Amino acid sequence: MNEQMLQLSERYMRLAREAGIIPREMNAAQAQAIILAGREIGLEPLQSLRTMAFINGRLTMSVQLQLALARQRAGVRVEQLTETDDSCTVTLARDGERITCTYTLADARRAGLERSHGWQKYPRQMLRWRAIGDALRIIAPDVVMGLLSPEEAETIDISVDATDDVPPAALPSAESEPESEPEPEPQADEPREGNGHDHGAEQATLLRDLQRTDRDRYNRILRALHAQARQRFADDAARRQWLQANYRVQNFPDLTLSQARECLQLMQEAPA
Repeated sequence: MNEQMLQLSERYMRLAREAGIIPREMNAAQAQAIILAGREIGLEPLQSLRTMAFINGRLTMSVQLQLALARQRAGVRVEQLTETDDSCTVTLARDGERITCTYTLADARRAGLERSHGWQKYPRQMLRWRAIGDALRIIAPDVVMGLLSPEEAETIDISVDATDDVPPAALPSAESEPESEPEPEPQADEPREGNGHDHGAEQATLLRDLQRTDRDRYNRILRALHAQARQRFADDAARRQWLQANYRVQNFPDLTLSQARECLQLMQEAPA
């Protein structure tokens, strides 16, 4: 990698930002990394910025682009596609090999996906691309190169070591919260109920939204929650069941900031 390449990627990044092609929360380092990663697989800079993104610290590629590359470079064919209201089954073929994958709404529920905006409005399309993405990773790993789709990356809980515990003082408090632009309000059909007192912006701000504005703080809070959860619960299923019973969510990023602080305190106080 030479200086000229870095300067070129920076120019494309600025152009894409001014044109509104990339989201405003994407920082310059991420945009340049996407351009350079796309260049390694033969993509033009703007094409990379339209179809690749960083989600939960993972570089992702849309399944639409994965399929297009697999067709163009590996001769992958969609032999059969069967869709219903609650499932999608796809068969992909490459040379003499065939692979069939099915993705269902039950799979989406177990992964905590069904509450997201896309799954509620376009369930058939979301099922289709999840099934195709699963099949592509098996039949064309040399094309996909281990990249997840954005939808898959959103379900990842950041993994940390138990020694990375963070004291409750590191979590947000209403008094120390700096003023910032208003954060998105929770959707009306996604109740966020807790057992404590919410304050101002913390009541409206989801933990997952914080990763766009303050990723270090987001990771610090998530590390604290996961470290305590490992001590409190026998497995992920028990953790999700507890979150569902107390907050009507199954993943920590779906908590509000005030709920995250309260959740940590409850896990610390409750007997294992």
